[in-house]
Amino acid sequence: MASPPPVDGKYYEVATPNSLAERLVIRARDRIYSDFLRLCQPRPEETILDVGVSDVVGDAANVLERCYPYPDRITAVGLGTAEDFRAAFPLVTYRQVEPNEPLPFADKSFDVATSNAVLEHVGSPESQHRFVAELMRVARRVFLTVPHRFFPVEHHTAVPLLHWTDTGFALACRLLGKQDWSNPENLILMSRRRLRAVCPRGVRAEIGTTGVPLGPFSGNLYLYADCSTMAPRSREPGRPRTSAVGSWDPRDLGDLDPVLGERLGLCGDRFAVDAAPSVALAAVDAAGFRGEIGADVVAVPLHLRTEPLQNGTDGIGHHRPLLRHGLGLSRG
Repeated sequence: MASPPPVDGKYYEVATPNSLAERLVIRARDRIYSDFLRLCQPRPEETILDVGVSDVVGDAANVLERCYPYPDRITAVGLGTAEDFRAAFPLVTYRQVEPNEPLPFADKSFDVATSNAVLEHVGSPESQHRFVAELMRVARRVFLTVPHRFFPVEHHTAVPLLHWTDTGFALACRLLGKQDWSNPENLILMSRRRLRAVCPRGVRAEIGTTGVPLGPFSGNLYLYADCSTMAPRSREPGRPRTSAVGSWDPRDLGDLDPVLGERLGLCGDRFAVDAAPSVALAAVDAAGFRGEIGADVVAVPLHLRTEPLQNGTDGIGHHRPLLRHGLGLSRG
């Protein structure tokens, strides 16, 4: 009897076998694996949960199962029946799970939980928040990675640069007949800010770059957290600390230059709270990329100041950067 088609086939449409894209993916995931070992430092006797393994078996997928020297310590979960995965990794325990449901494991069942390139596909900021909270509930240490929005080429569609703004990405997907990828239910393009925002309150997490090394434009982001001292958390979804998907926030500037972003007040822990400013559609960065606010396009200088929104625009008196050319902007 033939195996059912892989659930994850669409995620490898760009990285076809023996292509340049596949070689880049392999290089990226080798570096992700090195960062996993460096940060998590798993011991031979420790147990590892790998959430969201691929039922596409090849050189670009399932790097942990391919490389880790103690596969019998790994429990893998995925959405499909994964016949090919089970055959390729017979020493790995596999569990099939349902999307957006709690993981079928008790609190702190594992020493380490990891997930690679899954968080961006779970459908909404609320589902992302639940996903991260579940990893932290079932494991003492958590390491997850996502494709980085500011890598020059978008991972799933091969769209260059236009994916840096939601408007540009939607246009490119429409022109290429790939509209499904511009739907947040299928893909949420991830920045440092968005990754930080879905981390549960009270968790001190390290966020950095990994994958193909291009400095602030590197291919992937990672989140690492030591949850060993955390109290067990409720399975209730909670409320993510993030603006709506589909908005482009000036705080994303911190992705491109975290030091400058901190100086401008556009990134950092101060925005990991519910009182973060409410911001209209905007795309800015320190290099003077064009911004988009409704129909107005402006060049944004390096220094921004804030003032209260007029006429109670956001209803709760938040502040926002003034992005209109010549008003509240200076080069210092």
